[in-house]
Amino acid sequence: MICSMRWIPFAICSALVAAGIYAVGLATPATPPTIQGDTLGIEPGEGWSEYEVRAGASISEGSEPSFGLVTFARPLSPSEAAAAVASLQRVNGLLLIDAPLTPTPEPPPGQTRADVFARITDQRIVAVVAYDTPDTFKNVAHGTDVAVVEMLPPDAVWGSFAVLPWHGDHPATGV
Repeated sequence: MICSMRWIPFAICSALVAAGIYAVGLATPATPPTIQGDTLGIEPGEGWSEYEVRAGASISEGSEPSFGLVTFARPLSPSEAAAAVASLQRVNGLLLIDAPLTPTPEPPPGQTRADVFARITDQRIVAVVAYDTPDTFKNVAHGTDVAVVEMLPPDAVWGSFAVLPWHGDHPATGV
């Protein structure tokens, strides 16, 4: 009889722990998502030519650096993409076909941006999110591998804006 009653304290303790965890879960609200008012990328339902006009108009005449989306004329290999954006101060993320933005570190000493891109992916890259001045983005926009550059306002903060992924065909070439 005594052996059969040893489970009662264990059951009571287990129930109290479970109730405590449940109560903490109810008392702790979920963290609200970061409001993402700014977006980079082609909007749903927006045509490619409309996007080119909107993106081109987003490059300001100011000198303050900001985040921008550099969309390539065709999906590029990691080394080709790195060469196309070599003059940019910082590349924050890679956009692959049918994938969300992939955060990108800066190259460590002794490595190049191409090394970092190749380490992250062996897939073709359709765009990068970068940080630099409007003049530098304008120069990058004239590259033969670049289709369009879109910039956010200078007050944009990394992590507080959305980057719309490409789904399916690349809008510039249908690839």
